[in-house]
Amino acid sequence: MGAKAVLKSAELPPSTGDCLQFWYIAHGVDIGEITVYIHTDTNTKTRVWSLCNGHVTGWELGNATLISQNSHFHVR
Repeated sequence: MGAKAVLKSAELPPSTGDCLQFWYIAHGVDIGEITVYIHTDTNTKTRVWSLCNGHVTGWELGNATLISQNSHFHVR
């Protein structure tokens, strides 16, 4: 309980709607939240995908649209 993991991408160029696809699993009790943010070079943090208290029994495919028109960004 209370565990946290952070994955961070390399810096990416501005985007007007690229799609990030990823696989996730949320199995067990007290899963909490899985969230994908983009962090821009202007220190703006935007949530682009989230799953709260989810419970799935197998791997699921997640899709997030990445929009950062004027700034380079990282996905976390």
